[in-house]
Amino acid sequence: MKMLGDEIGSADHIRHLPNTGETGYIYETGDFELEFIIGKDGKADHVNLVNHQ
Repeated sequence: MKMLGDEIGSADHIRHLPNTGETGYIYETGDFELEFIIGKDGKADHVNLVNHQ
């Protein structure tokens, strides 16, 4: 997470996912939303990219 923050800054929104124990760090980037899903171990599990057009 520190590397992510250092590279692209603070997330616009943080969403806790209680069913999995993961956390979503969401970045608004114009027409897109970029969400990094971070597991309990602090490592990225996957990334979502959503088009808001």
